[in-house]
Amino acid sequence: MTTHVVTGVLALLLALVHAGMAPRATVGGHALAALALLVVTGAIGRYFYAFVPRAANGRELALEEVQARLAQLSSGWDRENRKFGERVRARVHELVVAGHWRGSFLKRVSGLLRSQRDLRQALAELASAGLAEGVPADQIRETLELAKRAHRATLAAAHFEDLRALMGTWRYLHRWVALYMVLIVVLHIVAALRYANFGALAP
Repeated sequence: MTTHVVTGVLALLLALVHAGMAPRATVGGHALAALALLVVTGAIGRYFYAFVPRAANGRELALEEVQARLAQLSSGWDRENRKFGERVRARVHELVVAGHWRGSFLKRVSGLLRSQRDLRQALAELASAGLAEGVPADQIRETLELAKRAHRATLAAAHFEDLRALMGTWRYLHRWVALYMVLIVVLHIVAALRYANFGALAP
């Protein structure tokens, strides 16, 4: 994935240099625009990719494996200030259960973005409440970090099929944009070879 991202961004930068930083309304300009769109969709996909639970080798986890990983996280709540930890845990569960993702690709995207916004707001409120109750700052930080991991694992378990469907739709769209970009690049090369004045390059 890292190699794919780096080569995609590098390709866009090299194409901009090739266009002299001034693309025009030509076949080459359209190819550059298609490449830029491909990079943008790739960046969006990389964001989605982070929410799909995976093993260390990059393999997507099955639902049973996600549930097992979530069970391992549950032991982390049984530490000092258990009352605060249980409140954070209950709030995380409430956030995941409250979300409804069923529907179209855009509704799933909206549900994912909304869940992250709600999580940030909830963690800020819980941090303020913990400080007001006299919970040490380092314990608040550790508990909220655990809450982030638990939220992601719970989200993956509760919306397992939605996340897979989201990635499946994105892959489909990304591949068609990539195919369009390749076709336009081929046309750009053909046009360049057809109209190039090779005689002007001779010494």
